Amino acid sequence: MKRDRWLFLFLRAIPCSYSCKHCMFAPSKRFKAMPYDTVVKVIEPFANLSRQEGAPFQNLAVYVGDCALNLDDFPQIAKYLKENKVEGWQSVAADGFRRRSLEDWTSYLQALRQAGTEILEFSLYGKQAIHDWFAGFPGSYASLHRVAKLWQAIGGQVLWSIFVHKRNVKDISDLQNILEEQYGTRGEVAVWEYVGWGAHSDHLRIDQEDLKALDAASQKALAHLKTEKEWVEVLAQKDEPPFEAEPRVIHVSVDRSGEARIPYTTVTQGLDGARAGNIFIERPERILERWESFYKKWANSCPTIADLCHKYGDEDNRRLYSQRSVIRKWCAKWEVQQ
Repeated sequence: MKRDRWLFLFLRAIPCSYSCKHCMFAPSKRFKAMPYDTVVKVIEPFANLSRQEGAPFQNLAVYVGDCALNLDDFPQIAKYLKENKVEGWQSVAADGFRRRSLEDWTSYLQALRQAGTEILEFSLYGKQAIHDWFAGFPGSYASLHRVAKLWQAIGGQVLWSIFVHKRNVKDISDLQNILEEQYGTRGEVAVWEYVGWGAHSDHLRIDQEDLKALDAASQKALAHLKTEKEWVEVLAQKDEPPFEAEPRVIHVSVDRSGEARIPYTTVTQGLDGARAGNIFIERPERILERWESFYKKWANSCPTIADLCHKYGDEDNRRLYSQRSVIRKWCAKWEVQQ
């Protein structure tokens, strides 16, 4: 067994305030906040298991979601994660938070810094109107910058990802200049993966013609992307499964009732996947056994990459994908037919 296997534990601790068009979580807003004591009760069985000889994973990372900064207890949770050597406290995704007053944000972010968090990660989808539209939350653009500047002012580091799409591609250079002027970084350009809600936003994907609007550095950063026609040519002879038999990362989501689920049961599904058990009444080993069983059954039933390519590859599609995304796109078409 690989000694570097990870468990990514997604806590459905509090809903996200945004509805970002690319969100891989495909989040539901129909759940209540998870109190601190419940967070610890969920994490501890998995943390204890990770330290045992022969455990199915050796490293544990906790993602407090769907938006950590919406949770009043998150600074306390970050401190707990750090003290117990569980990943998830040092660098935190900041998107999706609700509005707070300047006074509340200042005290909250100071508590988070004191807990040990060093980095907040922000996503940018365009200039103000386009960003707010893509995030599905009026005022998001202004709020992000307000929190980022506060975080930087108290000694925190900010990381920016700029997601490139059809409606912002001509503004990328301006956005990078804004970030460089205000935060000393031009950010990293990115294109979302074909999973969760991102599978339903294909019409917003850039194509080869759109790349010409980007500077040389951004084009280089996106050089791994290809059209579906190009991927068909690359993958047509790849007679192997689309996913590894024993993945290095296990994904499990858990809500405040202890219900554990298998995220991405289908490509377009997010964190609300097939049921795997309940951590409050079952051992974590049992939940992970169900995950392994489900994953192997699913992975073994998938056609080879070459078969997916021949059956579902669209050579007329000029949109740009990573290899993982185009394979997931083909798998999504295959899943619909099952």
